[in-house]
Amino acid sequence: MTKEFSTILDDFDGGAAQSEGTGFQLDIKRLLVLRAPLIVGVAFVLAVPAMIAGWFLTPVVYTATGQIRYSMVRQTVTGTNTSASQPNYTSFVDTEIRQLSGPNILNLVLDEYRDENLALTLESFIGVKDEVNYLMGAIRARRLGASELVAVTCTLPVRKESQEVLTTLMNIYVEKAREDDLKEEKATPGSRMDLLLKVRKGLEETLERQQNEVTAKENLLAALSVSAVPERYVEADRIDVKILDTQEALKGFEGQESDAKEKLDKLNTLKESSQRDPGAPIWDYGINQQLNTDQRVMAARAQEHQAKMVVDEKAGTQRETNPILENAIKRHALSVKNVEYVKREVLGEILEERRAVTEDEHERIAKRIEETEARLATYEKDSERIESERQTRTAAYVAAESNYAREQSALDFLKSEAQETRYDLRNYKGKITDLARNSRAASRIEKAEDASVPQTQDYKRKIMYVLLGFCGACAGGLGAGILRELSDQQFRSPRDFSRVTQLPVVGSLPDAAEDPALDGAEHALLTSQHAGSRSADEFRRILTRILYPEESGAEVNSLLVVSPSRGDGKTSVASNLAIALGNSKRRVLLVDINAQRPDLEGIFGFKRGPGLSELLDGVYDREELVRPAPYDNVSILGPGLDGAGLASRLASREMVEFLEWADDNYDHTIIDTPAILLMSDAKLLAPTVDAVMVVVGAGITNFGMLRRCLD
Repeated sequence: MTKEFSTILDDFDGGAAQSEGTGFQLDIKRLLVLRAPLIVGVAFVLAVPAMIAGWFLTPVVYTATGQIRYSMVRQTVTGTNTSASQPNYTSFVDTEIRQLSGPNILNLVLDEYRDENLALTLESFIGVKDEVNYLMGAIRARRLGASELVAVTCTLPVRKESQEVLTTLMNIYVEKAREDDLKEEKATPGSRMDLLLKVRKGLEETLERQQNEVTAKENLLAALSVSAVPERYVEADRIDVKILDTQEALKGFEGQESDAKEKLDKLNTLKESSQRDPGAPIWDYGINQQLNTDQRVMAARAQEHQAKMVVDEKAGTQRETNPILENAIKRHALSVKNVEYVKREVLGEILEERRAVTEDEHERIAKRIEETEARLATYEKDSERIESERQTRTAAYVAAESNYAREQSALDFLKSEAQETRYDLRNYKGKITDLARNSRAASRIEKAEDASVPQTQDYKRKIMYVLLGFCGACAGGLGAGILRELSDQQFRSPRDFSRVTQLPVVGSLPDAAEDPALDGAEHALLTSQHAGSRSADEFRRILTRILYPEESGAEVNSLLVVSPSRGDGKTSVASNLAIALGNSKRRVLLVDINAQRPDLEGIFGFKRGPGLSELLDGVYDREELVRPAPYDNVSILGPGLDGAGLASRLASREMVEFLEWADDNYDHTIIDTPAILLMSDAKLLAPTVDAVMVVVGAGITNFGMLRRCLD
């Protein structure tokens, strides 16, 4: 098989995916095309109840608004000073906004609405456990651009209470700001600033000293960490391996020595027994076989046999008292004794030779044992030396490690002290900054606009929850589409082939059922009955790839059409390709080997009859079985009537000869096969053809089936 091709029946265009590997990657285009109805449907199903719940379950709230002015002036003994810098003013206003919505002010506000039992009399706070946090979530304050105004809002379920709470908050905050201004006018910040600066300088000197100590300790630890790490004992591991190998070799040599010694004792015993009983056969170690095949023994036996034949001959023709017969009998007796004598001599030589060889082998093994024991002793001495060095260095490492741990603890303590000093220094710097900012901050805070609340409720929160419900529904729909895409194992487009294989896609056939012009048409004959259809044009494109393949430039003469399962359309592909090749003035032989479901003969108007199985059995000639189809240059050969016999003959020499005959008499041979996952017929023929075309049906074959097919 010189080249493999693949094709797919699908209603998408797009060609093979350009991917370096076969790993799965989410295809956005495929996701939007295939899963758009699912995404929209799920999003719609989720969006409607989510948006309705967001609108009707969001509680009704009212938002009261008010404004506070922070004047950019400060009062001095000589009058009003307007030289306050913009950065100090901005920082001051941001700080005041945080204080305005902070827990200190809000606790004062809530105290205004508590009865003698310390219970809140506000309807909006019924069922609220953490009242301060609830009010912090209801209060918002922000600057209005570059102006001196700050907008304050309060959002509560009761319209009247939202206005009352905001009015109380603004009044308490303005009064508290005025009290702080009066206290600052009476204070003497100069002496406090001097004290803070003195403490800051001391903390800076302490921090510098601690940082120097930390740096010195880190340098010491770096030196300790370099020198304390022990070396890796690669040599010791290598010696241990040599010791194990030598011990195993020594055991093997000792076993060989034992075997040789046992064999030597056995040979001595055999020699003694042969001397006591020369005629007894010795079957051990193949001695008797060697004795019987010795040339001298064989020659003596030949003489004895010849003498025996002479005796038998004379006995039949001479009288018993004939001297000639008596001499023949005497010569036969002498030849028998000669055989026994030669056997004893040869047996003694064989035993002596075996004994000498075994003694040499025993001496050689003993010498190797001595050498191995000496080498093992050397390795053990080296191992003891290395182990001693290792223990010495390990002790040094343990001591260095203990010292390193002590120094590390000291370093951690120094770092914690430096961190505490750094934290104290940061606090004092903040106090100095606050004192400097407050000394130049605005001295007049007043209400610019009283709290007011509209008659209608605030719909912003409802709209926000409706939009959140819509966004969540869209996310759910997209998630459902992605989950369906990830779990979909069916082939939907040619791009899906990149998940399984990098074989080229030679064609993408549209679904004939979606073309109204093809209603009632025989799919296997589209190239003839509907030559102008898109499907026929795609078959001609596949035909071009077969005749002029880009990869190798060699024309495909024999083509095996396979598919993983039934219903993929391989029979239709094979028939249409054959008709298209016939229209191109090419002689085509279309062979059907699917004996269980033979369809090609019926498609072309023939009844099932003798075919390939009878041809391989030699019952019919090839010319008698090949039938011309009702289309130009196309011939048909069915599977025959013996389906069971055909499956067993596909790998035979007769099948190879048939394919060679087809190559000689036809320009192209197309073989339609049964589903490769159901029958192994295609795998038997794959090595004997030029190319294999795998037909995959969209929505029929999944990734696992194609993987098993290609394997």
